[in-house]
Amino acid sequence: MKQEIYFLFFKFKRQHLPELEVDDFDKIIEENMKVALRRY
Repeated sequence: MKQEIYFLFFKFKRQHLPELEVDDFDKIIEENMKVALRRY
């Protein structure tokens, strides 16, 4: 459940940050997912 929330959040964020490079954003998502999984 938490993973889904994070995924949707970053998906939403990505739509509102079009100037950001896709590869960079994927790295950010990956890092944040790892942190999120550690917390929950």
